Amino acid sequence: MTTQPQPAAAREAGTSAPAVLICAPGRDGRLASEMLERYGFRCVHCDGPEAMRAQLGDGTGALVLAEEALDGVTRTMLDDWLRRQPPWSDLPVVMVARGNDRGATPAMGTEVNASVLTRPMRPEELRSAISAALRARRRQYEVRDLLAELEDQNRRKDDFLAMLAHELRNPLAPVRFAAHGILREADGERLRRLAEVVERQVGHMASLIDELLDVSRLARGQMRIEPETLDFAEVVRQARESHRVTAEARGVRIELDAAAPVPVRGDRTRLAQLVENLLDNALKFTSPPGRVKLTVAAEGDAAVLQVEDDGAGIPAHLLAHLFEPLTQADRSLDRTGGGLGLGLTLVRGIAQLHGGTASAHSPGPGCGSRFEVRLPRAPAEDRERSLPSTAPSGDGLDAVDAAGRYILLAEDNRDAAATLQQLLELSGFQVQVAASGTEAVQAALRRRPDILLCDIGLPGLDGYGVARKLRARPGWDAVHMIALTGYGSEEDRNRAMEAGFDDHLAKPVAPDRLLRFLAAGRGETAS
Repeated sequence: MTTQPQPAAAREAGTSAPAVLICAPGRDGRLASEMLERYGFRCVHCDGPEAMRAQLGDGTGALVLAEEALDGVTRTMLDDWLRRQPPWSDLPVVMVARGNDRGATPAMGTEVNASVLTRPMRPEELRSAISAALRARRRQYEVRDLLAELEDQNRRKDDFLAMLAHELRNPLAPVRFAAHGILREADGERLRRLAEVVERQVGHMASLIDELLDVSRLARGQMRIEPETLDFAEVVRQARESHRVTAEARGVRIELDAAAPVPVRGDRTRLAQLVENLLDNALKFTSPPGRVKLTVAAEGDAAVLQVEDDGAGIPAHLLAHLFEPLTQADRSLDRTGGGLGLGLTLVRGIAQLHGGTASAHSPGPGCGSRFEVRLPRAPAEDRERSLPSTAPSGDGLDAVDAAGRYILLAEDNRDAAATLQQLLELSGFQVQVAASGTEAVQAALRRRPDILLCDIGLPGLDGYGVARKLRARPGWDAVHMIALTGYGSEEDRNRAMEAGFDDHLAKPVAPDRLLRFLAAGRGETAS
């Protein structure tokens, strides 16, 4: 026990070396600690299970455990701690057994990262075992630090995407409202066609932004669904109708085989997104005169959607990777297919959130493709109930009964405020614009609006502060408050609801959808 420490061991320990916990009774534990400290290791002697519990943690490098210290209480406590380790951690345990008795290791469980030394032993054996354990533990800490760095990078990437989406959405809003205003007021057919192009392309860019954010949420496990019992066949029917004009313009016909209702428990918005992404993909790669066929039916306990096309087909080497982010069959410079390669990733993610699957099939290039989504059917007791319709009521324009209702619009982007004010006034509303949060509160107190349309990123007092200040005043419970903002994530929506808003719409909202919200009234949902 008087051997001098090796220089290498001292260098290996270092001033910030993880601690070696010595769990051995009385004099044996103290002697072992003193010996290992002479070798340059940083040791902590634990004289019982409670002391060991208090010392176990992130700074622990290895645990030296004498067999006689492994009683029932210690074993239970240690097993529990080891099971609760984070994924990167696998604490090395050095068991010191009596004689040739190696039965202590199975007593702790076969998955423990343990090595066994038997007494009597030379000090060099213990030093070597501790050195190996600490080297392994340092690698684990390196993995921990790498994971933390990756998590931080992902967080900063998500923050960047959220800010990018906000900065892109804000200028798109006035462009969309201006195009819609031209459509309503233009006399010439040529001007109307140009306005339709602008509105269509703004909608396309907004969809790309939403795809980026949705894939990021999926990757972080932060996409949530709000399930209800609904008719999956009706969701498919509505998606087909919404793509009818696009398909006709491409010279492609969409056929539908949905003879009977197919009840599922699902999120209406996300399932519509799933079907629309599959339709977008089929139309993108089907040339005229082409055909896309939608089939939805019940098969046992599954609701099955098939989207078949006679288009470009899929090379065999891509089939296994088609649902991975950024995977695309079209790699040509002309980019005729377009898109970011995220739509099918969302299809698979949404299907999995509903407990289902998504798969792709194709005989090869030029032979068309078939995509299949299988979802659990609704429980038997829900299948007989009448299912709510997903069909929208009206076109969103004639349905608005403005009747001179007064809207306070809080928006600091001058173009966005001017174009939206014009749209609302054309629909019969009285509108006043406030360019800051403080100005909005002052205007609201001078004259209480029927509806507050409020941006979130206002100068000075932000939109959340505006909502809180006004909701706190008597009589403001009846005012319909809508957050109209470039911050469009689920977290942003929840934050808006907590601040007192009734609804949350992400820019650039389609004008007809906004007008349906205004017509629906507080607490209702516009289709």
